Amino acid sequence: MWLLIVVFLLATIIPGVLLLFLFDRGLFMEMDTFKLMLLAISITAPVWIVNIFIVGLFYNEIGEDDVAFFKNIAATGSIVSIPTLFIPIFIRVFITFPVLWAIVIGVIINMLILMWIYYLYRMPPKTSLGKDKSK
Repeated sequence: MWLLIVVFLLATIIPGVLLLFLFDRGLFMEMDTFKLMLLAISITAPVWIVNIFIVGLFYNEIGEDDVAFFKNIAATGSIVSIPTLFIPIFIRVFITFPVLWAIVIGVIINMLILMWIYYLYRMPPKTSLGKDKSK
């Protein structure tokens, strides 16, 4: 449970605060903490929610209860959201570019990661190339 909370914080609040700090420092400095956290979550939560929804479509474990299902897709959606949000932040530290470019970079990274997840879930299971020992 603690891992899920840490991954959620890494996927929502922390990148939102960093995005505000890097792209609009004046707004970051004048806001109080509560408003800053609300704005940070409102910036990054849509990415997290979309990733959870898409991962939930791919995830097809049968016989799992609802709580375990939500924990699995929430953790996977958070793990997908982390590079989507942190790579543009990392690039922005070294190169100055507008926020639109950060959005485009994040969308491209997110699409690549989701295509990779789709490929992993839809790939047929590996079969043995050796002879069957049961015969």
